[in-house]
Amino acid sequence: MEYRKLIKFGKNSYVVSLPKKWVDSNNMKKGNAVYIDTIGNSLFLSPEQIDTKKEVEEVKINAKNEKLETMRRKIISAYINNVDILNIKLAKNIPADEIRSIIHNLMALEIIEHTSTHIIAKGYLNMNDISITNLLRKVDTIIRSMFTDFLEVISKQNFFSNIEVCDTINERDKDINRLTFLIKRTIKYSMTQRTAGYMDASNLLMYWRLSDDLEDIGDEIKRVVRFMVGIDLRKFAYLVELMHNINRQYLESMKVFYRQQKEEAYLVAAKKNKILSSTNDFLESHKDNIILQGLAENLRTLIRGVHDLTRLTYE
Repeated sequence: MEYRKLIKFGKNSYVVSLPKKWVDSNNMKKGNAVYIDTIGNSLFLSPEQIDTKKEVEEVKINAKNEKLETMRRKIISAYINNVDILNIKLAKNIPADEIRSIIHNLMALEIIEHTSTHIIAKGYLNMNDISITNLLRKVDTIIRSMFTDFLEVISKQNFFSNIEVCDTINERDKDINRLTFLIKRTIKYSMTQRTAGYMDASNLLMYWRLSDDLEDIGDEIKRVVRFMVGIDLRKFAYLVELMHNINRQYLESMKVFYRQQKEEAYLVAAKKNKILSSTNDFLESHKDNIILQGLAENLRTLIRGVHDLTRLTYE
């Protein structure tokens, strides 16, 4: 690491010199563009995009003798690894509608041909135009809305039976999954291409971990909401208070991550054990109630997931 002085340039700008070694290693010269991406108080610089023509990559997947879940994994794997065209040979063991459903849940992957024997899907994204940080902020926004809507309902009702909220949160969780797959696709692309917004390996790894953590948090919120249906909140006011505490922990964790505040992250992380320990008494008090036991375990998993966000800042 090296330090460079900030120089005032005109009334509204500042400049800083770039290391010659970095400029030379990226074959840059006077007049080239430098791309800037931001997260919190940090700036990430990348060289001007190199215009390289990528060969169209096609992968063939045969559904014969495959289980639906295996087909889902193969299609998603091809998508994340930036395959341009998916050529799927259909078989009687998996209905075509199931294959179409998997494809439709992947962003900007469109079916261009569907016959009795195969389905062909093509990706239409320009990967150079996608910002990983913007996608992650969209996921963060969805999670915040999941917390907000759920907390609003359980704070006002004595008996939680709002199936509409459950359905809405379930759909938002699906949106998180779509965005997460696209984030991973973009990270994989950035690992092999000199693109606008190109980042080094350590930052790409951090964002991959963050996308996994956020996806897990969305899943756990969805599961907690399912368990809460039918619970008399007058008898379990503790659950309402706990969800508010988890929400506050999430907001604080994302705040220190965006600002990359390492010392503050330690303080936020220190709250985890206190929140977790409060669930132990709840588990012990309701050890004969299978539903409440399941709910408590999901809450504990959610708490740990939120804690993992702070680890991304201080590790």
